Amino acid sequence: MIRKLLLISSLLLTQSAIAACETNPGLLGARYIETRSVIEPEKETVRHFAIWRSERQIAHEHSDSHVTELWEKGASERMRLVLYFEEDQRGIEYQPGEDGLENSAEAWYVKSHLVGADMLAGMDKTGDSGHGCDLAEVYEHEKDGQKVRIEWLPTVQLVKTAEWETSQGKTELRLEDTVSDPAQVKAVFARLSDYQTTDFADIGDHESDPFLLKMINLGFTGHDH
Repeated sequence: MIRKLLLISSLLLTQSAIAACETNPGLLGARYIETRSVIEPEKETVRHFAIWRSERQIAHEHSDSHVTELWEKGASERMRLVLYFEEDQRGIEYQPGEDGLENSAEAWYVKSHLVGADMLAGMDKTGDSGHGCDLAEVYEHEKDGQKVRIEWLPTVQLVKTAEWETSQGKTELRLEDTVSDPAQVKAVFARLSDYQTTDFADIGDHESDPFLLKMINLGFTGHDH
């Protein structure tokens, strides 16, 4: 609890610095590269993705699979998920609770920041570098054979780098660049909103639709199948 309060205090203290920076952390895009290395059998996989933030929407754009996940808060503050298939320009909607997604402030924070506030609060701050808008804070933690190290950019509330290491392998996350132009960020959400969407529960009722038939074959079976 003390660490969480200290983290909250730290976030509050950065608000003046955020105000002095041109970037709005609530309307922002960030592109990442993730590398996963497994020791046995030796294997490395790399994927690229981007997160996009607006006030009530968070999108994870996976460039390798051409799928974008959009989480949206409704009037009830519960999250719903829409899966957008970019090559088909179509989407599948999941109503709150339908996808098994936890609806909580912490869950929303994780989607928006890639790490949880509770997680950061449970780590030790071991240093920092830079200053002002370029300040990066270093957090580390080791438990049950797992080592975690996170470089955190408080003014934009983004992970700069992160490492999770165990005896079986390592996962590394690195920020490649950010998009701070509000027009570019809004354009991403506007593009997605133009795609035709179908409610997950209705997929089984539209098997003549080539796109939905493909989704059924991939396992999106709807409520009647």
